[in-house]
Amino acid sequence: MDAYKILQDRVTEYIQFSRKRAVIYNWIYRVSRSLIIVLSASAASAAKFGPQSTSHFEVAVPYFCLTVAILAAFEAWLKPSAVYRAHYQFNDRYITLETKLSLIEANDRKALEHFAEELDQVDEKYRKAVQD
Repeated sequence: MDAYKILQDRVTEYIQFSRKRAVIYNWIYRVSRSLIIVLSASAASAAKFGPQSTSHFEVAVPYFCLTVAILAAFEAWLKPSAVYRAHYQFNDRYITLETKLSLIEANDRKALEHFAEELDQVDEKYRKAVQD
């Protein structure tokens, strides 16, 4: 396998990986944030109208509060919005690198070596961005 094809496969793999992770973390963020809003509003309304409501809803309020606390803790710990943005931004960078690679001649060794170095730098920044 030649160097051009190896680099092309590597960039394509990172594009797919970062896109998939961006979608996953985006959903995690949106669902957890929505649940926090809905459940905390429900708990607040139960506190406001507490004695008048004698339904099963009143029994569920402590569970709503517990769920909100757990989701807020996970959101503070995992930071899904920041991780989503990092994956999304690096997906754009990899797409840019894919375009850059397509403009390089397959037999231009020097340009391919330079591109490989640039790709390694972006890979390192990507790893750091999603680990922090």
